Amino acid sequence: MSKHLIRAIKYCVISFISTHHALAAEKILKDTELAFILIPTPKEISTSCGLSVKLSCSDTKTALDILAKQQITQVMAYQVNKETGQQVVTKL
Repeated sequence: MSKHLIRAIKYCVISFISTHHALAAEKILKDTELAFILIPTPKEISTSCGLSVKLSCSDTKTALDILAKQQITQVMAYQVNKETGQQVVTKL
């Protein structure tokens, strides 16, 4: 886990269709050098199981590629920006 992700105001989120997929993704990503944390899905993202992976946007494509190779494919990626004091979520 990376401490900079906890307080990040710009980051990306990968959401999943089920808790099973989210936990499987966490297990897969732990075997990589990617910094990420498992978080409750932001309320602005309505199509999710409730758990998401929070990570740096620069690592998102790599994480998606790793997950796809492990058959975790029904995911959505979003960019989150809280610079203005309000959370803005953009689908990638």
